Amino acid sequence: TALQSLVSYKKGDETVEVDRAGVEAFVAQIASSKDQNAKDAGIRVDDNGQLTALAGQPAITVDQAATTDAVVAALQSGTHDVDLVYTTTPQGIPDEGAQAAADRGEELLNAGMSITWDGGSVELNRSDLLRALTVKIREGQDDPFVFGFDGSMFEQELKQTFENINVAVKEPRLRLVNGEIVPEQKGENGKEVDVDASIAAIVAAATAGDGKAELTVKTVEPTLSMPAVISQIYLGDVLAESSTYYGDSSEARRNNVEVAATLQNGWLIAPGAQFSYAEFIGGVTADQGFQTGFGIVEDGAGGVTTAPVIGGGICQVSTTIFQSAFWAGLQIDERYSHPYWIQTYGEPPRGMKGLDAMVNIDENYGTLDLKFTNTTGNWIAVEVIDDGTVLTSRILGTDPGWTVDVSQPEITDVIKPDTGTQYTDSSELDEGVRLQVEYAQEGFTSTIHRTVTDKDGKVLADGDLVGSYSASENTILVG
Repeated sequence: TALQSLVSYKKGDETVEVDRAGVEAFVAQIASSKDQNAKDAGIRVDDNGQLTALAGQPAITVDQAATTDAVVAALQSGTHDVDLVYTTTPQGIPDEGAQAAADRGEELLNAGMSITWDGGSVELNRSDLLRALTVKIREGQDDPFVFGFDGSMFEQELKQTFENINVAVKEPRLRLVNGEIVPEQKGENGKEVDVDASIAAIVAAATAGDGKAELTVKTVEPTLSMPAVISQIYLGDVLAESSTYYGDSSEARRNNVEVAATLQNGWLIAPGAQFSYAEFIGGVTADQGFQTGFGIVEDGAGGVTTAPVIGGGICQVSTTIFQSAFWAGLQIDERYSHPYWIQTYGEPPRGMKGLDAMVNIDENYGTLDLKFTNTTGNWIAVEVIDDGTVLTSRILGTDPGWTVDVSQPEITDVIKPDTGTQYTDSSELDEGVRLQVEYAQEGFTSTIHRTVTDKDGKVLADGDLVGSYSASENTILVG
């Protein structure tokens, strides 16, 4: 049927005429299906994670005019077979070149990478190197495949290793002692991985197939020069102060309050640096001078109770410091309310219902700390003074001229207490001795709003301090 449309037969002179235009159209259809562009051989990662060659293809171009001539001649002569006339152009990158490059890439990957530094080492395996492998093509070159490695992938893989190596520099600690600023703790050098230099070394070693690279770790020295710094510090202004009463505490609790006050007293905080109660108190142990007093502990049934515990009373010091920092307008970073409210922490003028700060210094189960940042722009000192009955905390420094507006507590979610009495056995008391350690009082949620503005009226801080407290009940310990 296709041939019938291309030829006609004249019976009188017995000749065959060919429709050349039709043949040209026919050959053009063949060319559209046979023509192909050249495709260079390449490299791919197969399903097994291996580098393999990806076959290329030559260019094929049908010579439509010559093929049309051949078809016309065949039709006129009755020939049934016609060779397609076409030309081929080899691909730019041959298959054997791609295979050789894939083999070379496999050698780089299989070399692995051992990364060392003074005091340690870490290994990058084949998969790590494969994730970072890059391949660039240089057309027209005898060796067109250029292998390299993406340094950002190595940096991501080694991020935790770098963090483990880094040691923060410790600046010297200043303390106010008897009215004089002195260097109380020496500074210590830190360590820091030079990430750019280290990654460059790793990339170079991986590209060369060396299999070994060394990290560059720099020593970081403290920046504070004590005499020069001390001479510039002014602590003549009281930014805020607060006092709490501990005169009716037991001897052990009174001791703990005063030991903690001594440990916290006088430390200077640089501009932008953070105060940490846990850092300055260290371990709450007998070696530090703490005794067994009464503190809030877990009761073993999912709740809490007051019971003998070493260091009982240190939360009064953290609360008093917190109140002075709060009223000074400093940025509060970490603070926890007590499980139930302790009345003596709310005495005016600086105490309020809900203005407390519980701490729990525990290396095994996690520390609940009090932290705040010195946002004044100048050095400050945290002064803590005890006189046997009253504990006072002051924030000393340069008055920044701030206005600190504090609302009265908004009390919500009030929970009525159980007015019964709970008796709890205590091995810390002598046999038969009874001691009431908790009293029935309401539970509630306290919300205190604080706004801090600078001398130009710009708002520096504006937010709520929220504390939630359970109801407590009458609890008597029985020896």
